[in-house]
Amino acid sequence: MRRLGSLLLLLVHRASGVSDPGLEKINNGRSRYRGVEGALTINDALVIKAMAESVCSPRGGNLRYAEVGSYLGLSATIVADACPHGLIYAHDLFPMEEGDLLPGSHPPPEGTIGQMLIRFWSGVRRNGLEGRIVPMRGLSQETLLVHADGSLDMAFVDGDHSEGGTISDLRAMWRALRPDGGLLLLHDAVILDDGMTDHEVRVAAKAFAAEVGVRMFDVTGTWGIVAFTKGQATEEAPGISEEVIWG
Repeated sequence: MRRLGSLLLLLVHRASGVSDPGLEKINNGRSRYRGVEGALTINDALVIKAMAESVCSPRGGNLRYAEVGSYLGLSATIVADACPHGLIYAHDLFPMEEGDLLPGSHPPPEGTIGQMLIRFWSGVRRNGLEGRIVPMRGLSQETLLVHADGSLDMAFVDGDHSEGGTISDLRAMWRALRPDGGLLLLHDAVILDDGMTDHEVRVAAKAFAAEVGVRMFDVTGTWGIVAFTKGQATEEAPGISEEVIWG
């Protein structure tokens, strides 16, 4: 099984706790990185950073990455920091008013609507990431079409949390991933509080895995991060191993 620096990084964090000086916990499972906050737990953020590093390190820090559900830019900033020569496409509705939200979607925190894109770009500018993080505003089924087949190294889906919306985003990202080990991550693929019922995101993840014939790998200790790799066994993908278990 492949062993990479990111795997060792994950094991170090597991043993010693958070050590990244730019990452801090704020409240209700949220975290902040380089002054940019969002709805990722500390473990979520560390896993995304470590996996991005493991994908781009063999390429001298180069990475072609896209995400759906960028919100204020937390995950985009994490990936940009992990991959100093990466190009990050951040897809989101960036709603200006309540009517811009999709039916059934969870509204962002009070005061965010109408300010989301402004706050997103403020974080990009503050961290000197203009030209490296590209906001893509609109419906993901339309904006994801800008990515050519096989053009992305890594993708992250954290957008429409309905079953239909999630599987649509997964399919679009899968098409755009390179065929020789492209890495796809999905957030919030959780089991509900009853311990038996899958959230719609997890239902979509399982259906997608069966549809494309790949294994869905759970990164335990995160808030429902699951991973898929294209063209090779998930266990052999950068930064993913059976040993990457968060307690």
